[in-house]
Amino acid sequence: MTEPRFTAADLTYIAENFLTLDALCEGRAESPSEVEELILAGWLPGPAYVIDGGPLADSELAARAKIAASTASEHLSRLVGGGFLVAEKRGKRRYHRLASPQVATAVEGLMAVAPPVSVNSLRSATRSELLRRARTCYDHLAGGLGVEIAGALEGRGVLVRAGGGYALGPRLDLLAELEIEIDALRRRRRPAVRACLDWSERELHLGGGLGAAIAGRLFELDWLERRPGNRSVEVTAAGLTGLRLMFGIDAATMGDEQQKQMRSKSN
Repeated sequence: MTEPRFTAADLTYIAENFLTLDALCEGRAESPSEVEELILAGWLPGPAYVIDGGPLADSELAARAKIAASTASEHLSRLVGGGFLVAEKRGKRRYHRLASPQVATAVEGLMAVAPPVSVNSLRSATRSELLRRARTCYDHLAGGLGVEIAGALEGRGVLVRAGGGYALGPRLDLLAELEIEIDALRRRRRPAVRACLDWSERELHLGGGLGAAIAGRLFELDWLERRPGNRSVEVTAAGLTGLRLMFGIDAATMGDEQQKQMRSKSN
């Protein structure tokens, strides 16, 4: 059976139109490259289904943007008039979707270069900061911790940069220390190694079978714990020691600079 192939526009359309970025991270994927991986593995549907199921109702868009329905209606009308969105009526409700893959590509590009959202208080910044420090992205690690682990694996020779992403390197002894069988991962349909550009760190983190295996092992060792209510993860006391010894990562000080900036702005 020939595996389906998708253009960059297809994948960006899926990432932008099927789910919000937050929802993609919550349960499925973080970037178009990971969307492709999950489509091929059968975790996400292909573009035809996604396009049919993608539009969102005015009320849902207003709720996600945390604005009044009347305000959302005005903004949406302008976006439709400008050719950015397409509206359709289903019964009593009006739904909107991106007008084309080209619009989705433009939005994706803007997100990649957009400056960080300004933080006005510690309370409003807490959830965002926790997600930036360490989070799950489908079944692997992202955020500062995910990027740090990928960098440590690269430094140890487990990973090497190749074609703008990652490939397995010549030294896999660290994986044996973690009791991860790389040969078993290679036999699976899912790619063993997949690099993804982390949206918060603007650097690569590790996905694919290996990324999932490492995340799963760290949870098994009780080095990490999931926080209720969002996809951020907490490094445990055992994890502080384990991450330092295994990867050379000082998780205790991770994100300190961002915290200083937030405190400065809140005073």
